[in-house]
Formats: sequence, C-alpha cells, structure tokens
Amino acid sequence: MGNKQIWKFEIKEGSIRMPIGAKILSVQSQRERGMIWALVDPNAEDEPRSFAVVGTGESFDETNMTYIGTYQESPFVWHLFEWKDKQQDNG
Repeated sequence: MGNKQIWKFEIKEGSIRMPIGAKILSVQSQRERGMIWALVDPNAEDEPRSFAVVGTGESFDETNMTYIGTYQESPFVWHLFEWKDKQQDNG
C-alpha cells in the first residue's frame, strides 16, 4: 500500500494549495465552515487548485468548471466547483 494520507482543507473561493495529484473525497461542513477532505501523497509538492463557491439560486457560467460537492453553512447552501484549467483563479 502507498504512503497516502487524508488531509483537510478549508474551502475558500480562489486558490487552495494542495499536494499535486490530491484526490478530493468529500465536501462537508465542520463547525459551520466548509471543508474539503482529500487523499494526498504527503511527500508531493504543492500546487494551486482554483475553486468557485456558488450559492443556491445564483446565476453563473459553469463552462470550464467541474462540480465537486454541496455543503451547508446555516442558513446558506453552497455548491463547490473546481476550475478545469487549474491556472485560472477566479477569486
């Protein structure tokens, strides 16, 4: 078995640094804060990953975005998307 770990990252719009090749496993709220859990190689170098947070009912253009998951921060429901072009930072 490889040397992988599960790490937690706080969701924020724009860029989040994660180890190269990080695989997002889950998006949930913890203590009213949006979090991403990802399977990572702890020895890999970091890279920026670009995300957008969209509220329910908001209009947006999903072109070049991949849906990651939905989470709640009472009373709001947020939807997390990752930019397909990781070099694009929309935040």
